Amino acid sequence: MTNQLGSFSTSFMAFIMSFVRVQNWIRIASMPFNLFIIVLSFTKVRSSLARTYALNISATMLVSSLFTHTYQLMDLLALRNTTCAIALPANKVRPTCSYILGVTNGFLTLLSINIYYFQATLTVVIAYVSCAFPHGLKLDQKWRTNSMFLMCYILAIYVSLTMSFDTYELTDMSLQVAFSVTRSIFQTVAIVAMIIFYCLAVVHIMKHAKKVANLSGSSKAKWNCLRSILIYCTPPNLFLFISLPEVICLPLTYNFDSTNMTQAICAHIDILALVLFSPRMLVTSMSALIAFRDYRVALLKIFRKFFGSIRNKVRFDRCSQQSCTCDMVSPVLVETLLMGLSAIAVLEVTVMLVSVPVNVVIIVLSFWKVPNSLARLYVLHVSVVMLASVLFSYVYTEATGTDHEYDDTQLTSSSFALKFIRDFLRFLSLNVYYFQATLTVSLLYAAFTRPVLSRSFITEKNIRVAVVLCHIIATITSAAQVLSLREMPQHSRTSIVGTCSGIVQLISIGIMATCYIRALYHIFVIMKREDPAGGNQSTAKQLRSMLIYCTPPNILLIISVQMLEMLQKKDNSEGGPRQSGIDEFVNLLRHEFRT
Repeated sequence: MTNQLGSFSTSFMAFIMSFVRVQNWIRIASMPFNLFIIVLSFTKVRSSLARTYALNISATMLVSSLFTHTYQLMDLLALRNTTCAIALPANKVRPTCSYILGVTNGFLTLLSINIYYFQATLTVVIAYVSCAFPHGLKLDQKWRTNSMFLMCYILAIYVSLTMSFDTYELTDMSLQVAFSVTRSIFQTVAIVAMIIFYCLAVVHIMKHAKKVANLSGSSKAKWNCLRSILIYCTPPNLFLFISLPEVICLPLTYNFDSTNMTQAICAHIDILALVLFSPRMLVTSMSALIAFRDYRVALLKIFRKFFGSIRNKVRFDRCSQQSCTCDMVSPVLVETLLMGLSAIAVLEVTVMLVSVPVNVVIIVLSFWKVPNSLARLYVLHVSVVMLASVLFSYVYTEATGTDHEYDDTQLTSSSFALKFIRDFLRFLSLNVYYFQATLTVSLLYAAFTRPVLSRSFITEKNIRVAVVLCHIIATITSAAQVLSLREMPQHSRTSIVGTCSGIVQLISIGIMATCYIRALYHIFVIMKREDPAGGNQSTAKQLRSMLIYCTPPNILLIISVQMLEMLQKKDNSEGGPRQSGIDEFVNLLRHEFRT
């Protein structure tokens, strides 16, 4: 039994260490959500129970995340290792600033978690009682709500203090055990109350779902509020159930009669609860923006206002240039697709920010740690191009802004050149994948299926020549795409160039699809029937790794086949009859894609 526990502990700690590495990134990801909730609470969202709760918990989590990252940056300063002038008895060791900052950091982190324990439970209780017993206790009155939230905040502070301070050095063991048992009781009561009222609220919602249409305005608002709070609480409550064993284990940690096995299991549960703090904070923040109707409506209004101005400008430009009546498709379809574009735009900005450190790490590892191979050559090449594209986009935005994003005629020659380079690098980062990923998969597939022939032709020199040729083709194709998207004077020549670049890309996609499917067939079908030789086994591992790498981008590659056709819409339609509503809408989406 001891050996099994030791083996489990080793695997468990390996999992925990791999998860700890991404905790800081998870906290960084939660900060913009919390900041956005706070801004919306003061500017767009009216006073309500959901607003009071969301503002309280978001402000606490934002302060906790900011202090955590500030505390980690204090490693660079000597202040963390100095002695703080704290009034303590002479026989006590004066703690360093590092200790004080560490305790404060732990307190704020625990406070952000305990706030959810108590205030989320209180919010569910108030929403359920107000909806199920509208003529009973008036718990949703503003002064009562604020008083109860203040009491929960004080309780969360007390529980967080007892959890964060190292009371063993300041008090005796009996007082430390009393603190632990007390906070365990508070947390257990909060969790049990959350479970009970959550289940009651779900039953109430399901029982009265068909009667909502007959409710009055105030009753319907309370019903919608309860439903939103239940939707919000569902994802964080999964973490709440996970933390329940940790709360139960806490008194057992100080029970000297408990066995070593019990203490070992409780230690594992305690560590798991600690590493789940950051994901719990991120899920709590994201759920507030999605579940609470006031925040969701405010967020949609911002997107509609921003992208509506772009849409109206594009409509006006298209109608003024072609003198058409703009018989657009259904406005509902337009709004739906533009909302999808807005979500993609937010995702694109986030991905661009994350891609910078990822590409830098790949480049550094390629030069320092990774041995020379075909995969290293390909990944290094793609990462350099993508990093250059993202960084130049930032430089372009800071240098020129977006005032003339939709009209090239108002740009100066230098601004036009910068814009041309920016668009060229964007297309180059895509085309490098088109051609060099196709080349890499093709070479690995040839080396796997024809090992004797590949030894003569697939040499290091030939690989480098092929990579250079693919880069030249990607460069020419990117320049042709940029020219085809601009209003160039020689339109017929530009249209031919754009069509040729599309044909080259389609050929590359066809080769990639053929080699990709045949490689999958060889890896998962033929290799199970035949035992490959040792050298071929090594090539099979490289091919398998490349297939795993290419699978997610290839999904986008399939979508890009339709994009290549859409990008030629304008070239094929100009000079002909007036465009239909669908053609006009395709051009609208095309313009959104360009920007």
